[in-house]
Amino acid sequence: MIYLLLSTLLTGGFCEMSALPAARFERYTSPYPYSFTWQVFKNDLTNINNSIWTFLPSSSFISSNLVSIKNYNTGSSFSSEDLSRLNVSGTVWSSNVDSLKNWILQNSIMSAATMLEMFIKYGAMTAIHSRPELIDRRMLGIDGISILKDPAKKTKEFDGILKQSIKGMTQGDWSSRMLNMSVCLGSLPEKVEEKQSDLRKFQKIRNKIAHEQGVEDQKIEFVPWRNPEKVEISHQDVKDFLSIVKLVAEELDKNVFQKHIGCYDIIREYHHWIFREKKSPNERSAKEYKAYLGQSFGTIPSSEFFKDMAVYYNQC
Repeated sequence: MIYLLLSTLLTGGFCEMSALPAARFERYTSPYPYSFTWQVFKNDLTNINNSIWTFLPSSSFISSNLVSIKNYNTGSSFSSEDLSRLNVSGTVWSSNVDSLKNWILQNSIMSAATMLEMFIKYGAMTAIHSRPELIDRRMLGIDGISILKDPAKKTKEFDGILKQSIKGMTQGDWSSRMLNMSVCLGSLPEKVEEKQSDLRKFQKIRNKIAHEQGVEDQKIEFVPWRNPEKVEISHQDVKDFLSIVKLVAEELDKNVFQKHIGCYDIIREYHHWIFREKKSPNERSAKEYKAYLGQSFGTIPSSEFFKDMAVYYNQC
């Protein structure tokens, strides 16, 4: 699954990396300021913002211009049955637009919460795959790159331990999530710890929304008039939460995940790339891989970096 996410990243061409030094290869020091997983996360967060700002500035116009909208859609591809849904009063129409606005804001909260969980899941998984000794001391000193080449080097319990470790970081209350992250990956940045109460607050809001939408009902109510409490979300709520989510993910990536990942995600993509392209892991293929990465990142490390990377890959 991680590989699929990174393939999306590398073929999507949406990365924006700052200028890089002509860095030599160092296994646990990435030449990029952020991991590949962060870039996928950042792109998804931007999509949420773009969606919100496509609708919110026009919602007042839509709410107050029912007649114009009906006229505009006359003769459109909508069927007469579909267009009959516009035969409502201005008051009803305005109420419907308000409901749509709240639904969009609700789902922005839901999506951002899920994205943060997925970011932590894949960021931590990448860190642990890079340095498997984090969860299984029997693998002390074994580089995750060598396991890419020979999966038999993993202990038979590794995948099960990994699953439980990630579960502890992405489920339950935020105090236990942060504790599990710090136990496995090291101390968390103060900026992340400071956001624990805010994350807990929005976790409760997210759960209320899920209950209202029937996503996570614990019991079924058969009485139709006993509807869940409506959760009203403001634009400011969404802005605050997206800001918190971005800060937490950025701090975790820079100060927790990256020190374990280093160049692992770059080498892992090289590993998959040489098999897809039927290349041999050598200086020539490393040069071609540099060009491949350049199509997505624009700014890439030096040729010496990729030459050293190929040597390291072969030595693992």
